Amino acid sequence: MNYRLLYRPPSFATLPSKLAWEFVEVPREHPNPFGLPVSRHPFGVIKTARPLTPEECRAFEIEEHPG
Repeated sequence: MNYRLLYRPPSFATLPSKLAWEFVEVPREHPNPFGLPVSRHPFGVIKTARPLTPEECRAFEIEEHPG
């Protein structure tokens, strides 16, 4: 699943604990050594190893992103 964080960049403190994730689209100001697409969203778009629950999305202010 792809998601975007609404108010903060993704990190250990802004995502559910022990969640494996990676960027799918990087924020404009973020280093981009792998040539990923640059996101129009301020904190980029991430892909997670498992779907987030509606409660996790609400608690961490995360929105599902199509794609």
